[in-house]
Amino acid sequence: MPQKRWVDEGVRHLPTTGKPGVLVDIGCGNGQFLRTALQLGWQAWGVDLDPKAVETAQKTGATVIQGAFPDTGLPSGHFDIVTLSHVIEHVHDPLAALREAFRVLKPGGRIWLATPNLESFGHARFGSNWRGLEPPRHLVLFTGHGMEKAMINAGFANIEYKPCPMQASGYYQNSLRISRGEDPFDGRASTLPLALRLEAVVADLRAVANPSRSETIVMMAIRPNANIG
Repeated sequence: MPQKRWVDEGVRHLPTTGKPGVLVDIGCGNGQFLRTALQLGWQAWGVDLDPKAVETAQKTGATVIQGAFPDTGLPSGHFDIVTLSHVIEHVHDPLAALREAFRVLKPGGRIWLATPNLESFGHARFGSNWRGLEPPRHLVLFTGHGMEKAMINAGFANIEYKPCPMQASGYYQNSLRISRGEDPFDGRASTLPLALRLEAVVADLRAVANPSRSETIVMMAIRPNANIG
């Protein structure tokens, strides 16, 4: 089951039945996920603010445009799926961003979203040294309940948590480096003290049963077929 969780999140829980449709990855970076989506038969679009990232992502064969968020410039009601992987925390107005995702989805289309979780076991453990805070790059962070409310306010329905793969060890490692005044993204191999390794394993196991406490919120929701008043 852990391996299946890795695979599911790696393909952002794309449907495994039915004919692949049209998706857009907002904040697509160099297009790594777009390449995967194309290989799975999806008609893939991407949007990114960085012109160099756009140029690289276009080499995948996907339709990639340079645009901001929420001002994407995408057509309305065009996409079956919108994905936002660690993007919403970087925007000044998350609600406007979610409404933009709603606008570009077809009725019945789905949003997939991942973002750091303020209610995670790691944040409870490390506080201001938690890796998910990342000031000043992260502008707004959410609890699961807060993200649900934002999605509902943007018009989405049928909101559900998706299981995350095991993540606590990496977050704990980076958080420990922050607490020591080190670069959290230092690529050198490093080992957590035994007590923290055990703590991270327990946090991951508890998050399997309670995804709302995992290091990352992963959610999906639907744009209803008709507007909800």
